[in-house]
Amino acid sequence: MQGNRPVIAIAAIFKNEAPYILEWVAYHRAIGVERFYIADNNSDDGTTDILASLARAGIIVHIPFPHVAGQPPQLPAYAEIMRRHRSEADWFAFIDADEFIFLDNDHSDLPGVVATLALRENVGAIVLNWAIYGSSGHADDDGRLVIERFSGRAKMEWGTNFHYKSLVRSSAWASVHGNPHLFVLSPGYSAFHSNGQPVVDHARGPGLSRDVIWAPVRLNHYVIKSKGEFLRKKRPRGRATIANAVRPESFFDSHDRNDVLDVMTKKRIASTKSELRHLRELLITRGKRRPLDMVLTSVRRRWDNSRFGITASGSPSIVANEEKQKLPSKGPTELAREIEAAGRTFSPADLDETGDLNLLLSKPDHRYLAASGNVVLPSAALIDNSSGMVIRPTGPVFLPLAANGVLPSKIESLPVFVSHLKDAMCYPGGIILQRGRVFTESFRHGINRGSTSLSWEQLDQANDPAIRIEEQPTLFLDGEHFAAFGHFLAEIYSRLWVRKYLQIRDIKVAVGKGASAPFISELLALAGVTSEQLIVVDEPIRFRSLIVPSQSLVVRTGLSPLGAEFYGDISDSVGASIVTESAYISRRLEKRRALENEPNVERLFRKAGFDVLLPELMTMRSQISLFRNARRIAGLSGSNLFGLLFSKQVTDLFVMTGSGYILHNEAVFTAGRDCRSTYFIGSSSGVHANWTADMPRLEQSVGRWLASSQL
Repeated sequence: MQGNRPVIAIAAIFKNEAPYILEWVAYHRAIGVERFYIADNNSDDGTTDILASLARAGIIVHIPFPHVAGQPPQLPAYAEIMRRHRSEADWFAFIDADEFIFLDNDHSDLPGVVATLALRENVGAIVLNWAIYGSSGHADDDGRLVIERFSGRAKMEWGTNFHYKSLVRSSAWASVHGNPHLFVLSPGYSAFHSNGQPVVDHARGPGLSRDVIWAPVRLNHYVIKSKGEFLRKKRPRGRATIANAVRPESFFDSHDRNDVLDVMTKKRIASTKSELRHLRELLITRGKRRPLDMVLTSVRRRWDNSRFGITASGSPSIVANEEKQKLPSKGPTELAREIEAAGRTFSPADLDETGDLNLLLSKPDHRYLAASGNVVLPSAALIDNSSGMVIRPTGPVFLPLAANGVLPSKIESLPVFVSHLKDAMCYPGGIILQRGRVFTESFRHGINRGSTSLSWEQLDQANDPAIRIEEQPTLFLDGEHFAAFGHFLAEIYSRLWVRKYLQIRDIKVAVGKGASAPFISELLALAGVTSEQLIVVDEPIRFRSLIVPSQSLVVRTGLSPLGAEFYGDISDSVGASIVTESAYISRRLEKRRALENEPNVERLFRKAGFDVLLPELMTMRSQISLFRNARRIAGLSGSNLFGLLFSKQVTDLFVMTGSGYILHNEAVFTAGRDCRSTYFIGSSSGVHANWTADMPRLEQSVGRWLASSQL
């Protein structure tokens, strides 16, 4: 007891709950739960590592709890938690990872509610009736919090809501019962609802109450979530109380109750997100297995100086090229070739000397170009092709694997430019239309008709009086895949190279839907863009004055030296808050292109002295710092390695991928650094197919790679 406020703990047993753990812990910390005792029942999806990290950071107590075959593990786990830790809290809530304790008053917290009931000495347990939530029509996980996604629940009187879970006073605890919903209490104690009403058993048996009481506290039970999540997790896992049980698909159908719209309050969502950010920082700063030190050194970028000069600091400078240049077409049709370059070359001095937008804004429909050039790639080789297949890279045609498995040493970098368009129309998905022409920048990643709900015939609405109009100059910062992490980091964020040459702090910025995502807002803030500047293009908007910087990076294509300079500046601004010499960047929480035996792969790298990190659990500042300072990095090809754009000291890179997904993006991202890239390729059936690494081959390949390491 802390003053008049009881110390409340949660006792739980988890099996394969990795995607949901941090939200669940954050939510309950935000409502006043102080301690968590979590038994881990043979998880193999990353749950064990997440719980271990939380335990190292002092947030939970992690109890490995493998169960005996044929014996349900939940009740023995509860008994063991109470045997070890009963004296460490005043009350214990026995709930699962899909259950969230909900208070009907936004201004109350759980200790306050419990303190009132605890004044009655015979209250030994407080029962929390279920509120069953359905799928809310979601087919799969969309990346938001559980408490945000699911807003439809069953009616209060629906039969399953009569079930309850228990919040037990530790001094009243006697033993577990025959099911996990209630417990044997010591003589003199009884169970009560949260409103103080005594519990009367339901005629259907123990663990159900005659009355469903939801005020002031209930238990939101997100038992099925979306159909995709149910099929992936609930059915294979079965139930902790019945050994080897598997829930049939009919269970989803019977529990998909969305009769009443009942959304989580904005205050609870905000407090959960705030606590999530705090947890992620704790995981990085206090969750390390050991202190790691490294000497920070600057690595000089090495650019081919045939068209780019090298300044004394090693940054690329543009060599003037008076020849008129055209933007290489990126679209598959003539539609994407209608805008030609204006007739002069861009030089940083054109804009840097003025320090404002006057020069650019005085020349409508004008484009300033920077020269393209060759960029030195790090040395890269195919160390092991365990697929046994002939490799046909799906990446750019100018990055083929030679017969000996060696990548070329140079690529042609992208030209960069900034355009000023008068009276330009912007549509959701990054499409720009001006005077009936589709601007080339709409299709830097290829035409994707799915990026907008409008048909091509509907696009030309420039003269529609109902169209929203923005009068002031606006910077274009949108694209076809705005809210996708990898595409935002590469193709959207890379447009901000222009911030060095234009003062963008005081102008509006046009962004796509999803700009409020934490990783996007954090990256924009690092580049000096505030939320007050944003205009979300979620409908057609006519901009009187639109400033369009080109991408300085296109995945599978190339990186401009100006882009590399921009990412380097962001990296320098973050510094060295996370320092690790050898890092394995896990993709375990991703669903596409999953490495089926990644837990085994993680153990291999951990044994070799690598820190295993999940970028989804880190803030962007922490991710950037990690990649900036690590010297040896391993991981699966994909967006989890896009942080290489911020790398400064990496000397050895080990990339694993299936044979259907060979893009060599990692080689492009590390262009100009003294880094040796090594690729291990396994067999997969398609571009986004899951695959399994041949562990004996992988172990040999990693051994050879480490033996030749530059460290």
